[in-house]
Amino acid sequence: VISRPCSKMCPSATGLRPVAEGHILLQGREITGLPPRLRYRQGLAHIPGDRRNIGMVLDFSVAENSILGVHRARRFRGFLGKISWSRVYAYTRTLIEHFSIMAADIRAPARSLSGGNQQKLVLARELGKHPGFVVAVQPTQGLDVAATQYIRDQLIHLRDQGKAVLLVSADLDEIFQLSDRLAVLYKGRFMGVFTPESLDAQQVGLMMGGMPLPASTGDRT
Repeated sequence: VISRPCSKMCPSATGLRPVAEGHILLQGREITGLPPRLRYRQGLAHIPGDRRNIGMVLDFSVAENSILGVHRARRFRGFLGKISWSRVYAYTRTLIEHFSIMAADIRAPARSLSGGNQQKLVLARELGKHPGFVVAVQPTQGLDVAATQYIRDQLIHLRDQGKAVLLVSADLDEIFQLSDRLAVLYKGRFMGVFTPESLDAQQVGLMMGGMPLPASTGDRT
């Protein structure tokens, strides 16, 4: 499902905002009242729209950022339950190699990476959790052409693996290129859910402004 940026639905899905009404099921399990940490354990991953202020801690090292949110995992613990940095460094190097991240030193602060490599690091960390459901908010915003295509290819690969991807984007080209279904929100409510082939950019723009389409328009799903 791909939709325009939303102020309520995605924070509610990821646990960053309380749910006002309704229920959220993840792989058949109720997660409505769970905090983000427990949602991650249930198979959710979140690529936030602001990688520099929400997605990572710029003053932390590349290695430290690679385990944010999963640093309590047993695989990163050593003697007396302390973090084993040798294990963390080995894990970080694996992510760097697998996701083609350009980092001169994994002990260097994350702010030393280019914007594209920062986003790859966030992506690598979240996909390293082996999630069943990924919420990706503006994942290619501000990236160059090569980094943009890389991120999009990774999202398509996830979809092809049978994973659920909720892509939230204001880039209509990205929406039409990647989506299987397209949902448009206005003031927190769905204007409809469609197949991309049944709409054009002008129609999406009208719905983004709150104007409903005729009931006969498009193939709704």
